[in-house]
Amino acid sequence: MAKGLQKLIEIVKTGTREEVKQAQKEIENFAHRHGMTDNNHQDENFKVFLVEIEWFDQISNLNHQCYLISSLKWAFFALGIKYFDEFTNFILKCIQHPSGKIRQSIIKASDWLMMSINVDYIFYPQKNPTDEDKKKIAVDQLKFCQFVDKVGELSEKYYLPKYKRVKYISSLPVGEYKSIQMLLTEVLLRSYGYERIYDDYLRRINRDDAVASAETILPEIKLKYLKRDIDGKKLTYPDAICSACGKKDIAIGATKNAFLDSPDIICEDCAIDEYQTRYGFISREAVAARRRRIFDVGYLLQEMIISEYLARNKIDDYEKLDIEIMGFLGELSHHIYNESFSKEDKWHLENEPDQKIIESKIQRVLDKV
Repeated sequence: MAKGLQKLIEIVKTGTREEVKQAQKEIENFAHRHGMTDNNHQDENFKVFLVEIEWFDQISNLNHQCYLISSLKWAFFALGIKYFDEFTNFILKCIQHPSGKIRQSIIKASDWLMMSINVDYIFYPQKNPTDEDKKKIAVDQLKFCQFVDKVGELSEKYYLPKYKRVKYISSLPVGEYKSIQMLLTEVLLRSYGYERIYDDYLRRINRDDAVASAETILPEIKLKYLKRDIDGKKLTYPDAICSACGKKDIAIGATKNAFLDSPDIICEDCAIDEYQTRYGFISREAVAARRRRIFDVGYLLQEMIISEYLARNKIDDYEKLDIEIMGFLGELSHHIYNESFSKEDKWHLENEPDQKIIESKIQRVLDKV
């Protein structure tokens, strides 16, 4: 079977446009016949592509190189788990290619590699993963995060000071840096779920670098508008039921499978327990304070934007803002936080005990917006 696939690849590398289209269609049909609708399925027939990427530079012209990359997506999907390092090294090579055609092609193909690995439970085909499944997910998460690290290093390599003035990735000048940013934002960190996995990975690394201070109980950030409680009583949802412990009338700590009509709701206590287990904290009070910081630094930024809006529009009461304005200010704060603060910046803000220092760092960014 691999020989037939090899013949199709040769057409992709050398044929006319019409011949290539037909060969690509046959490669797709081959993939479907061999179960490529199941992302746990691995087909060794696609190993022929491993040789092709080693000889990629020998392909006669740019168009045929792009044709091969387009066909490579099936190998990414079929064997991404087993040959993740080989494939990611090829992606890192192509994303730095001087041709924009090559860079665009590899961005599209890379999405298929991400689909081949299980980086989160919400994407796992089994509803209740076993301990062995969880170990496999942990391995895939590490591969994914280390790949993001490498792409981030390339971003630093191609960064120029003039890019600081560019607000949106789409407005960046055509080149390697823009393509790298597209790979990061449109493929690797394209959703909150993937961002959360990478953020957790960074926290683990940073925590390992600062074990001595890991059990420090960080002081609570004082919020003016976005209250977590009323008169000292934590806000709860009477109709909510924790899917982990079964308690009712809970303060919501997290949600899983949020894209479903009935997402799993996790209470604050269970969310803290899970975080403590994941990062090995000894003190529950310390982990509760640190977990709360992940959210509260963002809320503090939002409050500072709200205060600025109130002052500029001469509004004396926060309660007078309508829901549309609140939604707009919330989206604005989320955008600024993600666009203006790196992962490392966020980590340092979340672990800074002095709220005044946090506010001063945020204000310096807001002054430039």
